[in-house]
Amino acid sequence: MTVRLASVRFPYARVLLPRTRLAYVHLRNLLTDAKRDRAARVSGYVLVWLPDELVTLYLQQGEVVNATTYDGKTHVVVPIATAIAKVPPEPEYGEICFHEAEDEQLSCMFTGQTAAPDGWPAELRVGDPNVLFPYLMSTTFDGVVEIRSDGALNYLLFADGNLERAYLAPSDGSSMSERISH
Repeated sequence: MTVRLASVRFPYARVLLPRTRLAYVHLRNLLTDAKRDRAARVSGYVLVWLPDELVTLYLQQGEVVNATTYDGKTHVVVPIATAIAKVPPEPEYGEICFHEAEDEQLSCMFTGQTAAPDGWPAELRVGDPNVLFPYLMSTTFDGVVEIRSDGALNYLLFADGNLERAYLAPSDGSSMSERISH
């Protein structure tokens, strides 16, 4: 599924740096501050929207621990230094944000970007929540369901077929049922 890079949004617990033009933020200084400043030693992610790709840096306790890139079609795990080097030192174009998120959400995001998804049965209408949720319950599904809706990526965690937790991207005013149905 192709997604417009500019529309990609992930859930977050707190906004540390709202989406800002990349020209106004020095990425290396931002990452250094995340390591040095006790208040900035948070788990979260930094997203960098470049003209032709999206770079995601995953942080735990202020340290960058993983990185991925996304070209609108596929995610690729890249070395951290390579991901940081993709951001030009004096960028004319691009945007950046820094959001705090729980480690469990970061794990869901990284897994959603790097692991091959399990297939659904062909006859299952996964876009219909009245069909999807009873199916997950009947199979006592354990795992994560990633729901993409107009660039927003949402994560639902199930244990024994029951919804345990949800990490939801900011809504555009639509309900969860409407987001699942897209």
